[in-house]
Amino acid sequence: MLPMKTTKSETTSRIAKSLRVTALIGVILIALVTILGKGGGDGAPAGGGGGSSVGPTAEINSATAPDISGATVESVILASTAVVDAPVGGLGGSGISPSSLGASKNGGSSLMEEIPATTEPCPSGGSITISGNIADPDLLVFQGVLLPGDNFNSDFNACDIGFGLITNGGFDFTVNSFSGVIFDLFDIDLDGNFRNFSLSSDGSTFQINGQFDASIVSTTFPISTVIASSPQLDISINPEGFAATLFDYSETSTTDFSGFPEICTTDASGSLQSSEFSGEVEFVTTEDFSGDCFDNPSSGSALITGADGATINLIVIDSNNVELHIDLDADGIVDEVQARTWDELLPLAL
Repeated sequence: MLPMKTTKSETTSRIAKSLRVTALIGVILIALVTILGKGGGDGAPAGGGGGSSVGPTAEINSATAPDISGATVESVILASTAVVDAPVGGLGGSGISPSSLGASKNGGSSLMEEIPATTEPCPSGGSITISGNIADPDLLVFQGVLLPGDNFNSDFNACDIGFGLITNGGFDFTVNSFSGVIFDLFDIDLDGNFRNFSLSSDGSTFQINGQFDASIVSTTFPISTVIASSPQLDISINPEGFAATLFDYSETSTTDFSGFPEICTTDASGSLQSSEFSGEVEFVTTEDFSGDCFDNPSSGSALITGADGATINLIVIDSNNVELHIDLDADGIVDEVQARTWDELLPLAL
């Protein structure tokens, strides 16, 4: 996940950090095992977003460059947090253990592979409704192993997962491959889908829609790696009024847990439309963003392209400062350099 820092406004930092501890898949699996021990009671929806990519049409100039740069970094942070940290935090940090899973009520042979829609309470209030299909329920219950094709559809209804975090909407995932155990280290490839999924905290609500795929490798601990991509992700934060759509988004993120602070590195690319500027831009990291996972990036660079080939080369100086090297006429020559702080640059002041 892209590093981040809390400064003037804590909105996005709080939302991002909250998603790291939501443990979506962990909440789903805990409720699932409870359901498997009881039997169950139908159906499962799916979803996505709207809009379409139009190519780089945003005008890049001295006035628009800061907003375009800030919105790009902001959007990558939010998307990265959702598609990377929700699965990783959920499976790896959910607190699930063999003893908490327990045994199936009547033994593996009596359990249905289809999981009818069944509602269970969330840890601190509200509820989660789960349905899906699982190839071997006891393999999950007793050994913490998922199989290819296992799929889960979950709907959160004012689900209070603690820490003052309220979740609503849907989150679904299908396992493509899995090795290891969910109680410890594992590698997984999954297809995920956010359906009007929202997380509310301290008066702000983050919402995300869209499908994604992710390959997660944690068996190389203390280094973990996530490769994720999505054709389209729609994200917003309200009442702050921030909205963005990412198209053809891809990301490779690593986290190094070997020391303190943890070091996060992110390589990302895609196209962006945002409430912070008119039109659309394309972006790609030209040097991986890297730094303390709970601070701003301290190194890295990204090339942002707008209308008529104009570009912004965003160069990270340190965890407080960046430079915007602006090429207004696509001739490869920098026409203007703006020195900015992260506090100035990010629209919600991470």
